[in-house]
Amino acid sequence: MIGRQSAGLVAAAGVLMVAVIWAGLQIGVWWLALPAGFLLTLLVAGPPSLHTAWLAAAAAWALPLVLLPTGGDAGRSSVVLSGILGFPSLPLLAALLTVVFGALLGLAGGWLGAAVRRVLRPAR
Repeated sequence: MIGRQSAGLVAAAGVLMVAVIWAGLQIGVWWLALPAGFLLTLLVAGPPSLHTAWLAAAAAWALPLVLLPTGGDAGRSSVVLSGILGFPSLPLLAALLTVVFGALLGLAGGWLGAAVRRVLRPAR
């Protein structure tokens, strides 16, 4: 396990996490934010790693929503999703809830990784 690290290492790990989660989303592995957040906080100690886990997961889930307008009909997809959620007149809410769900996946994995790290190597 890596101990407390510099901000550069945490940022690089966050960028890698965004890329891995985004790639997983492209092939239908939507739950990849959970193990990615777990590994990040397990290997990199400190509160910045937990913040990076949920921020990177949120960014990775937001990325397809940002790129969707260039490759498809984002408006119609958002309207359909918001209708399924019960808010047919609020498609932006559906997009926001999608990003929040991704962030929560990363945060849950991050909390689990931090807890396992503390069990494996208790604080002195």
